Amino acid sequence: MKLFLNRLICILLIMIGIVLFANYNSDNNNSELYYDNFKHTSNVILSDIDGYNFDYSATLDKVGDYYEIAFDVINPTSYDMEISELDLHKDDKYISYRLAYEDGSLVNEGDIIKRGESKTLKYRVLYENQVLEDNYYFDSSFNINYNQHF
Repeated sequence: MKLFLNRLICILLIMIGIVLFANYNSDNNNSELYYDNFKHTSNVILSDIDGYNFDYSATLDKVGDYYEIAFDVINPTSYDMEISELDLHKDDKYISYRLAYEDGSLVNEGDIIKRGESKTLKYRVLYENQVLEDNYYFDSSFNINYNQHF
């Protein structure tokens, strides 16, 4: 009987530990990176901002025009996050695209945003040369995917 009670107490303690561990992890680790503190040039219209995604439109009327969107990437999680994929258009002879940190260094795949850290990113699109092609397609969208860094 005493052996049975000891085993029962041991099993209950293990179960309580599992429940407490699961609660701790769900409270602290389910948060995700999010975007906040948007700033932009006057030729940008931001829409559908939900903290995790945002849409925008912008106008570039003449050579030399540009637009810029600055925003914070905030990592409230209890682990470091890594940029796993960066989908950014390549410069061409008409338009240049630049995604950089506040200090001017370029954002790259593999960059780490440490737990509890916030980094300001700036996305700048510059109309460099007169578009001479009738079928030129201009798309300045970008996408950043993050994964937990191990």
